[in-house]
Amino acid sequence: MITRNSTSSINRRGPPTIRTHLPNKRDNHSEPENSPTPPPSKRSRRMPPSNSMSSPFVSQSQLALLYNFGDASEMIKFLQNEEDSAKRRDLQIQLLEKMLESHNGLADHIEALFNYIQSDNSGDIASIKLVNQELWIKAIAVCNANENRRNRGIKAKKKVLRHWDAEIVEWLIAVNSSAWFMTRIRALANKLSSSDGARCVNRAFLNRLSKAGRGFSAKLELQPDDFSKALALTNFDDVTSQEMKQFGLRIGQFGFLEEGLALVSEDSGIQSKPESDSNNPARANLARANDASSLNQSQAKRDFSGRSREIRETPSPSKTIKPRTNCVCSRELTSNWKSVVTKEAGYEKSINFKLLKIFCNAKYPCYDHSRAMASCLGLRTRGKDRAALIYILHCVYQHRDNIGKLKTDAKTYQMFRVKNRPARPEDGLGPYKFIHTLIPTEFKFDSRFIQKWVGVSDEILKQFTQDGSMNLDIFGWWFKTEIGAIVLKEFDMYNHHLQKQNGIDNHGWLRNMSYSIGQQLMRQDPMYYCTYAASRPDSAWRLVTYPHYAKFAKEGDETYFRHINFNVRELIQRGRGGSMIQGSVSLDDEDESNCTVILAGMHTHIDKWWAKVKERGQERHGLVHCIKENMFTKEDAKEFGIDWKATPCKRGEARITLPQLPHGSDGPTKSTRRTMLPWFVHVQDDLSTLEIIDAGSWEMLSQTHRDMVAPIATPSGLENSYGAIPYKFPAAVEISGLGHLSNALVCARRWDSLAVLHDRDILLLGPREIADEYIKNWRATAVIAAVDAFELMVQREKDVFGERSYFYHLDRLEKENIPFPVLEADVIRMDPDAFEDESGDQRSKPNFAEFWNGDEENTGDEIVVDTPWEMGDDEDDSIGTADQAIDEEEVEVEEGDVVREEDVMEEDDVIEGDEENTMKGDVEMKKEVKVKVKVEEEDVVGEENVIEAEEENAMEGDVEMKKEVKVKVKVEEEDAIEEE
Repeated sequence: MITRNSTSSINRRGPPTIRTHLPNKRDNHSEPENSPTPPPSKRSRRMPPSNSMSSPFVSQSQLALLYNFGDASEMIKFLQNEEDSAKRRDLQIQLLEKMLESHNGLADHIEALFNYIQSDNSGDIASIKLVNQELWIKAIAVCNANENRRNRGIKAKKKVLRHWDAEIVEWLIAVNSSAWFMTRIRALANKLSSSDGARCVNRAFLNRLSKAGRGFSAKLELQPDDFSKALALTNFDDVTSQEMKQFGLRIGQFGFLEEGLALVSEDSGIQSKPESDSNNPARANLARANDASSLNQSQAKRDFSGRSREIRETPSPSKTIKPRTNCVCSRELTSNWKSVVTKEAGYEKSINFKLLKIFCNAKYPCYDHSRAMASCLGLRTRGKDRAALIYILHCVYQHRDNIGKLKTDAKTYQMFRVKNRPARPEDGLGPYKFIHTLIPTEFKFDSRFIQKWVGVSDEILKQFTQDGSMNLDIFGWWFKTEIGAIVLKEFDMYNHHLQKQNGIDNHGWLRNMSYSIGQQLMRQDPMYYCTYAASRPDSAWRLVTYPHYAKFAKEGDETYFRHINFNVRELIQRGRGGSMIQGSVSLDDEDESNCTVILAGMHTHIDKWWAKVKERGQERHGLVHCIKENMFTKEDAKEFGIDWKATPCKRGEARITLPQLPHGSDGPTKSTRRTMLPWFVHVQDDLSTLEIIDAGSWEMLSQTHRDMVAPIATPSGLENSYGAIPYKFPAAVEISGLGHLSNALVCARRWDSLAVLHDRDILLLGPREIADEYIKNWRATAVIAAVDAFELMVQREKDVFGERSYFYHLDRLEKENIPFPVLEADVIRMDPDAFEDESGDQRSKPNFAEFWNGDEENTGDEIVVDTPWEMGDDEDDSIGTADQAIDEEEVEVEEGDVVREEDVMEEDDVIEGDEENTMKGDVEMKKEVKVKVKVEEEDVVGEENVIEAEEENAMEGDVEMKKEVKVKVKVEEEDAIEEE
């Protein structure tokens, strides 16, 4: 017989290859050996009897025998064995006629027979067409319909492959290769992921079997109608093991029901569903992430744990499957998180990786939000199903510290969209004619050779190896030129313009000085650059500087603190920040009571010490750790043989310290101490990402240096809020033109500039005579630039500040002996409407933490999810929380800060009138405030009135802070103005 519903594979344009049922092997039926007609089968359709007269050349026995063949191919073989061409021709035409009379389900066989007739040489084909013209037209129509159906199936398959894994699609085609079946699959794939779709289809499958009867198919295989009915399901119960046992079904390789013994436990009570690809992912092998195009073919075979996915038993995340507009993500992915990843606005890399951290923590992310998360990171998503997206996202997260390499490596760059990675010739030549050869960017130099050149003797190197810190005379030459006096006068000027913020002491920090002449010269100094490049454990040479304010501690300032600038757990486990050398440049002769102190030698014991901290329950996960006395005890000092050590510097010396060393300062300050911090950081291979992703990007630093404003974060990744200048200091002067490499250090040139690389080679590879000449010429140029810039700065400072100018009063003091007056700080009235965003909400800038304020209990900027989940077996590799700020009891501290109980404030203790209060006719305060309304005589109803609000907050430690918040309120005619 000829199988009725068997159709061609949509992968082919020609006639199908259909499963053959031989007459003597049919569904376990026994039949007489010479029986011309087999017993009927519910899966077969025999050719209908003909009402017309047969050809005299064709016997009835021959026709009856033809009806018994399993498919058209067997029929064609039988016809080819007929040697009489006339008989063969008539038999062909009669068979075609009989099949066309009732061709429903036989279209592919008709096409196969018709193609055979046209290729057979049993007669003149033109005359055959003329005699059987009507029959010929019908056959051509059937063939054209088959072609159109196959094209529709191919088109549907391509669309399904955009959402579902290729192996799942091929498996479904093996079940039913009809185009109609594939179009039904396409409709479901457009709405649900493959795993969610399987759950819906399985329920529709069982609903059909339970209603078996007239109008309902009882076939134990997937039907097109199962996919159609699955789309209409919203609320349903998962398939149980009892139901599968009742109908003799089981969950197949790809999550769909199939005929066979069920493979789930009878008491499980739930459907055995494909394992969530995000559950327990193995530590990603970078090689597996190299070729994004191969992921579609690899995901269906293995899950992330490496186990076979033939038997997958994980609980269903929900019994309600909805279309993509109502996703089925597990509860770790909150509505706030979803609103962030689905916004079209792009975020900084640090925010994207915080979003990714929460994504990797989720037990079940849906396809839509997996794709949205991938889009946030600039990953290619087209043609990738949920499993492939999750796999790629986990690979990116596990290699997030080397994201720059992923974007440039020949094996992995294709994971990213062109606009989110460096362009390559493969992306298109444009007007270029030829493809160029990519020059390897790997560069090596002799670190010890450079260390000796900058003054690191064997004795100093031994000290550096043992203690983790050393002092070098890098800037002593300043004080032999005009630069030394210029730098010290700048400190005095900026100190003249410094005020306390919110009534809180600055603890010796000169927070308003980030772009002084001295700081710019320090950041661009080639000798200092070589010192850092040679001292870094990774010998990274592609360095840029991070703008940071200076220290100006005076006698009596509370400057005691102890801290470490990195997250210790991540420093130990991932090496995060492990090569970021820290240090400072001293402008005074220090002594042991007035200098930086370090925990010398801790870099060789930090992992063991932190293990003891964990045992004592003192572990914290902030980006900066305050080191309290109970964290490093006398017992720890005795066990490790290390202790706090003073490292006094002479004027012009630079301290070079490994990042693993906790450091701090004693206090109160006994004499004046001025230092500047360089913060050299490494730029990754993509020339954009910094070594600490949370710290920003090269583009951010380039704009920051250009505009002379504060960066968005500190080098450790903390949000730069308390120490950030709101705008460029009006008297600041840019220092430029010192050299190509100097430009690269302040992000004025990229590190792939040939001129920059030429300077690098001179300093790190060339003969020392040439390098010495380079340094000599650079310093001569720097002196001239400093003198010229200082003259401009002095004049501009006088012009813009007038009688409040530092140099104005300095001239009066030097010329007329008039002492500096005590000047009160100016008070401005801020307009809260100026801080609103496009939506009308008041904010100073986009804040990642704003999106986490409803579904979780948060502390400051910390994002806490309900169910911590760990990648791999290492307990310390947990990614259960998105730590992005310092701990609750910690405050932002810098070198020299005093950490006292009264200085530790909750975020809500300071209410900014321009950000926290929404003015909509009334002034709403979150705390009790005393509001005094001044109504001036000249005020007109409808104009802007000034409301002065004084807020008194009681702080810990009997420290009271008073803050004036001045806002403008538009008072409409009907508003009543009351005085309290």
